[in-house]
Amino acid sequence: MHGIFGHQEEKNLSTFVTSKNNYFAFGTSNGYIHVMGQDSKQLLFDLKMNGKCNAIAFSPCEQYLFSVGDQAEIYQWDLSTRRCLSKTDDDGAYHTTTIAVSPNGNLIATGSKMGTVNMFQVDSASSVLEAKPFKTMGQLTTSITDL
Repeated sequence: MHGIFGHQEEKNLSTFVTSKNNYFAFGTSNGYIHVMGQDSKQLLFDLKMNGKCNAIAFSPCEQYLFSVGDQAEIYQWDLSTRRCLSKTDDDGAYHTTTIAVSPNGNLIATGSKMGTVNMFQVDSASSVLEAKPFKTMGQLTTSITDL
């Protein structure tokens, strides 16, 4: 791939994820997330977070996108409005490296460079990520690269 039309200055598009049906997205080192259509292969819109975007995950319903980066913050984006619904601190984490969403969309897991794994719940009534993790695993000693 030679780049995204209108964004040729992006040299590193290694943070990449696909949804089940509609989207794929690239995260960049300057905090932009380029969301593209699977059918059209065209850029649909950009989202912007603080710091570097290290990992992205779509919710199973494809209504939300979650992103994390070197600022140890979790962003929840509403893809229909293209707005950030919530920004949550990844407690105890430094330089969050990866994120995963459970198949039912009720749980979010993050992993950090320091070896911390946090588990968050998504509030069933509001569909917004809870502010504090309900489980933290900090006994790991190496960087978390995959969940």
